[in-house]
Amino acid sequence: MKLKPEVKEILTDARYLGDLAEVIDPLKNAQTLRQVVMDLKKTMRSNPDIKALSAPAIGYPYRVFCIKFEDLEIKTFVNPIITEAKGITLTKETCWCIPGKKFIRPRNNDIKVMFTDPSGKMNSRQLVGMAAYVFQHEIDHLDGILLSDVGLEIDEDFEMAPEEEQEEIMAMYLDSIDLQAKEIHKRIDDDPDVKELKEAAEFLTALQTGKVTLEKTELDKETVDRINQAKREVREELEKEKIDGIS
Repeated sequence: MKLKPEVKEILTDARYLGDLAEVIDPLKNAQTLRQVVMDLKKTMRSNPDIKALSAPAIGYPYRVFCIKFEDLEIKTFVNPIITEAKGITLTKETCWCIPGKKFIRPRNNDIKVMFTDPSGKMNSRQLVGMAAYVFQHEIDHLDGILLSDVGLEIDEDFEMAPEEEQEEIMAMYLDSIDLQAKEIHKRIDDDPDVKELKEAAEFLTALQTGKVTLEKTELDKETVDRINQAKREVREELEKEKIDGIS
């Protein structure tokens, strides 16, 4: 892996990649988030083969990653959550954190996601095909999951094996993946910050789809004044922290 010396090194030691990444508040931790995003983008731009990169992969313990789309725009995803998923595909994947190896991994080919940008604005998007696979790959990194943990490693022997033998190996792999998935979901649900983030995303999704509605209430003048003051303080803070190059 040849990267320019001023960029962050991509970690390849699994001992430093197995922790659940932390939720980060884009407003309270604006300076830290700015540095994380700058380092992610700098590392990606140093090597055009890097299509996506997570904060844990370069040593930051936060739920942040960047993806380079077909138009070469690098999009930043802060505290991303998958709110809906359908369709299963077996993908062949590689990972910069596991150089020289290839794995088969089940992925959903159509997902809906929610995330914030570095300014704290909430966004939602539907991703299909390759974009969906890459997004799920990076979510795995945020959850402390490597391809070597849940994927089926394949090599030349597997590729050259008869189709019947490949199918037998795949069947055994798929049987084992269910138990692993349950253990992973339990670990995620046991983290209060990630669980709260997931529940908030589910609530917002329910609002967007009309499954939940909010009743309008009149606020007193004091409450309105406090809200407006908080908005002004947030805008002032964002102006202080605003820099070019963060999307």
